[in-house]
Amino acid sequence: MVQELNEHSSPVPAALYVGTPGVDMTMTGDSRYINEGLDHILGSWRGMSSAMVDVYVGDLELSDSMVSPINGSFDNFPPTYLITGTRDLLLSDTVRTHRELKRAGAEAELNVYEGQSHADYAVAFGSPESEEHYQALSDFFYGHLVK
Repeated sequence: MVQELNEHSSPVPAALYVGTPGVDMTMTGDSRYINEGLDHILGSWRGMSSAMVDVYVGDLELSDSMVSPINGSFDNFPPTYLITGTRDLLLSDTVRTHRELKRAGAEAELNVYEGQSHADYAVAFGSPESEEHYQALSDFFYGHLVK
């Protein structure tokens, strides 16, 4: 969305929260292979995840930045908070997004939680990791949005 806003010279949000993003619709990234079967939420990129991607992408190419924003520009991004886990199928997507944001000069905070699968911070609400995440997220937004 931010890439599209920038393309149209529209204002962007003051800050972003990006939770375990799927930014590359191809079978790219180490975690798509290494965490296959370990991620108890997504399980595998092949199968249901891949079928959902096919519906989402439609007639576009998998590499099109409209559906794979990792291939677009990360210039003029607001401060961004990213979260993932070491067992997240989309760990590589999150790390790659963080690197692209840093290369473009954006402020980006990467939070990786040990043993967490895709979106475990929300699924295991109330766990120590979830509590830590939501406090860090609150501090991040408070620091960027409250004047």
